[in-house]
Amino acid sequence: MSKKISKKINKKLPLVSVILGFKDGANYLERFYNCLDAQTYSNIEIISVDNYSKDGASKIAKARSDQYYVQGPERSSQRNLGIKKSTGKYCLILDSDQYLGSKVIQECVEIIENNKNIQACFIPEETLASGFWGKCKKFERDFYLIGDISAEAARFYIRENLLQLDPPGFDETQTGSEDWDLTDRYIGRFGNYSRCQDRIIHDEGKINLKNQIAKKRYYSRLGISNYLLKGPTYRRIPFPLRPSVLKQFYKLPLHPILTIGTIYMKFVEGLTIFSN
Repeated sequence: MSKKISKKINKKLPLVSVILGFKDGANYLERFYNCLDAQTYSNIEIISVDNYSKDGASKIAKARSDQYYVQGPERSSQRNLGIKKSTGKYCLILDSDQYLGSKVIQECVEIIENNKNIQACFIPEETLASGFWGKCKKFERDFYLIGDISAEAARFYIRENLLQLDPPGFDETQTGSEDWDLTDRYIGRFGNYSRCQDRIIHDEGKINLKNQIAKKRYYSRLGISNYLLKGPTYRRIPFPLRPSVLKQFYKLPLHPILTIGTIYMKFVEGLTIFSN
């Protein structure tokens, strides 16, 4: 474990613990931390949990984090360690390829502080990807920017509430479905949620269908198909019937090639998950 003292502490504001679980990804980390430095909200601590990176990411994380730990084997255990070690009132849980808009943390804090009924925040996530299948992935996810709980997971939580869940925080038997599972259990237990206006940019690089299928097959072996079969019914709504898509259905015929590609991609992903 490595720790450095944050220079951002302002005790007049609630502390937000930003928790990053990562493995490799050195090419993402500088921008990730730069976006945290650019936040309009000043009272944050950065907790990075490394899964034995081998590409230089560890050096970057050690230099840019308030707390740095090493733990595997998967994201859920990494994030749970971060939650356990955090000292903030709130936890913001991110991946290294997710870049925060400058007002995200400020907006999330203000939403919950100004409305005690709100227990969590969803953050709109805009996909950055290249290649034809990357364009399809962006086309799909742009529908969700207006909000769609059937496809999204919360990112900003009250720490005390996370620790009251059973199991506390993330279910470490889940990989691939852990974000959805945590959101479902948290909202089911504590109720109301809201949504900030600023966004996360999710940098997925170049997407190809072969790699997407391999990733879904990997997640299927680790139990995502079991979660989808047993979880809330809204998690099983197919892409064209999701609420956000139905509200913006007019966009589909405007982009016929992307529509066909996206539906095919989602069909193949679903078939891969449930056939393994």
